Amino acid sequence: MIDVEIKKTNTVIREMIIHNHAEFDIYGRDIVCAAVSALTLNTINTITHLLKYPLNYDMDEEQAVIQIHHDGISKDVNLILASLELGLQNIREVYPNHIGIHYKEV
Repeated sequence: MIDVEIKKTNTVIREMIIHNHAEFDIYGRDIVCAAVSALTLNTINTITHLLKYPLNYDMDEEQAVIQIHHDGISKDVNLILASLELGLQNIREVYPNHIGIHYKEV
């Protein structure tokens, strides 16, 4: 199961940690993993390439972990991260046994 931990201060996402595999299907045919990866990578690319915002993030393919750290300053980045959160929630609605989302107030 993909585990998503979202750390917020009020409504601002400060950190998002996405790890593990969905195990919906075998590697290369897992549509849940593909959807989560596409959303997450598109979010990072939008922030860093289109907004030119210096987002702090780490990716480890072997460990299946993506961490996004946000200082909370940019309203545009806040909106884009909230969009990622909404997309992950939508995937969870369809595949509740393959993705879990947990929140922590920081």
